[in-house]
Amino acid sequence: MPRPLIRDFLLAASDRLAADSDAANLTEHLAMVLLQDYSTERCETADQLCVGTLSGLGPRWTIEGAQGDVVVNCEFIYE
Repeated sequence: MPRPLIRDFLLAASDRLAADSDAANLTEHLAMVLLQDYSTERCETADQLCVGTLSGLGPRWTIEGAQGDVVVNCEFIYE
């Protein structure tokens, strides 16, 4: 799945992810499923999905002073 598709989907759905808890749950699940599983930890598709998600949720976690679980989860994925 190409990154622009994921990014565009998340940007378009930002009003549906109105609560930061929804975005936090999404990123936590993504990190657990794709990054903490040995079978997908070095998978290019999983990495691209993570990059697309971080890009799509960028406005929620990259702004200065952002706080909360979504910020923590996105920073974890980024690292």
